[in-house]
Amino acid sequence: MNELGFKGLAGSLLAGAGIGSVVLGLAFKEIAENFLSGILLAFKKPYRIDDFIENGVIKGTVVAMDLGHL
Repeated sequence: MNELGFKGLAGSLLAGAGIGSVVLGLAFKEIAENFLSGILLAFKKPYRIDDFIENGVIKGTVVAMDLGHL
């Protein structure tokens, strides 16, 4: 791009692409973690229907386990 006369544009495009990829990576990090956790739970099946689960203040009974709520 330097040979075509776009000296500043080449650096700006590369910097913008780098910053954009970091922003997208951080934005989708939690979504990817939750998706991976759901897949692991689906295959390992540590819980069964009607199991009582308590996590700190959150308590409840397992009604269903599927990947349908992505």
